[in-house]
Amino acid sequence: ILCGLFADILGVQHVGVDDSFFDLGGHSLLATMLLRRIQQVLDTRVGVQDLFRSPSPAALAEIIDTASGSDDYSTLFPIRTSGTRAPLFCIHPSGGLSWSYYAVGRELGVDHPVYGLQARGVGEHEEPARTLDEMAEDYVTRIRSVQASGPYHLLGWSFGGLVAHAMAVQLQQQGEEVSLLGLLDVIPLPEKQAAEARWRPTREEAAQAVRQETGGGAHFEPAVVERLVDVYLNHVRLITEFEPGVFDGDAVLFDAVDNPMYGIDKALAWAPYIGGQVFRHPVASDHTGVFGPEPVRTICEVIEDAYSRESGDAGR
Repeated sequence: ILCGLFADILGVQHVGVDDSFFDLGGHSLLATMLLRRIQQVLDTRVGVQDLFRSPSPAALAEIIDTASGSDDYSTLFPIRTSGTRAPLFCIHPSGGLSWSYYAVGRELGVDHPVYGLQARGVGEHEEPARTLDEMAEDYVTRIRSVQASGPYHLLGWSFGGLVAHAMAVQLQQQGEEVSLLGLLDVIPLPEKQAAEARWRPTREEAAQAVRQETGGGAHFEPAVVERLVDVYLNHVRLITEFEPGVFDGDAVLFDAVDNPMYGIDKALAWAPYIGGQVFRHPVASDHTGVFGPEPVRTICEVIEDAYSRESGDAGR
């Protein structure tokens, strides 16, 4: 049954019991569609983490048999826990999920542990963050449970870039080093008045944004979609109330060149909030396509280079 479901979702004629979903062209969106179909057909739950760790029908069947599925909505979201280098911590966009970063985890070398940070409120019975600084403080505590001291490596896409920057500021205030602050196609919004005028979506507009971010949203249960919309609207509020601090270091800006963002120079927009230099790296993509194969390859080459240039990195 699993082989047939894999084939249906991937659009191929045959999938063997030991074939990898991702080697056959699977990605995070198709993964969530597959897991939804598995739930419908087999009346059982497995998580996206399970599929990434056990990407063949045979391996996934073992997880189903042992009922050892993962929590896909946990705040600290393991993508790859093994590796000798310092972890890369990836912060969610406005929708609150970090599943797209699996593409980064697959492209980076196996020596890189990779963790996502996901918004409180996506899972059941959670209170969302009241301020962006509170969110950043929570996430700093979570990453320090994995890595007690620096240097830290942060990557944030869209809204997650604002959070990554706030985390970097807080880590510096705690006396820690942030070696990589990766800002993935994001700017600090202009003055508050302009932000408030631009960022007051209706609930339907928020739902549309969530559908775009999650590839349609049909593969999520309705209750999850409602929580994702609530999370999105909360993040809009957090943006309009937030004043960024200054990170006293360099930042790497991944600029999706097909996304002009109000016609603003993204590197220049970050300059008042970065004490060092903003290194701009163009990415051949629009905003939602940054996790496609070629853009991810570009992003991961820059990340690998940043790690390799760190003194003493070989022993981490």
